[in-house]
Amino acid sequence: RDPAPLPGEIFPLAGGDSLRWNILRPDIPFLLGTWGEQTIRACHDQIDAIKIGGSANPDVIGHFCRMLEFDAEAQRGREEEGESGRRGEGERGGLARPVDIVIGAVSVVDEDG
Repeated sequence: RDPAPLPGEIFPLAGGDSLRWNILRPDIPFLLGTWGEQTIRACHDQIDAIKIGGSANPDVIGHFCRMLEFDAEAQRGREEEGESGRRGEGERGGLARPVDIVIGAVSVVDEDG
């Protein structure tokens, strides 16, 4: 609710304006839609959920759960050595926190039915 100006590179704010509603929580949950393990690993400490695109096959869930657990174990080991995740301390800190997995079939809507 700080009305001070914010010099943004793309969207600067002139100042004097602020949110006109109460902030219900400090972080907005982030859902990453991807198929790739490299993308998930690169973004893991920034996301709350992963949407595995283009699949209604429940068998893929086990694969991604194992990958996420492996990454969480690796992060716990790094934290024991003094490193931390980019999100900071607390509930949202590091890879060790759970990441939800969402799957869904590809849906295409077109005029030709």
